[in-house]
Amino acid sequence: MLVPRVSCTLQRLNGSDQYGKEKLKFSVPIYCAVVKLSESSQKTSVRADSSGSRGKAIESTSDARLLFLPATDIKLGDRINIAGISLKVETVHTRFNIAGRVDHLQVDLAPWA
Repeated sequence: MLVPRVSCTLQRLNGSDQYGKEKLKFSVPIYCAVVKLSESSQKTSVRADSSGSRGKAIESTSDARLLFLPATDIKLGDRINIAGISLKVETVHTRFNIAGRVDHLQVDLAPWA
């Protein structure tokens, strides 16, 4: 059985404002288990400037997989804040134990833009 020990916060998406920026509801403290959590910066070429001066841009990337208890209400598009990193829920997989009961939720996350 999963026993999550890492604290994080969950924020649900609540539409968008007049400028098209996402509005978030209040944050709820929850616990998770970390399988993978990495954050890095990568140099990428600037498309409009790729021929002449070889301009580069720095793009922040994150990759995360967290496990939650089955009672946790997580939906696609929710925002998870963990260890100072803001992440967006991309996939939610329900995982079962060998007896056929729900054991935990596996959540894959991407950087919050």
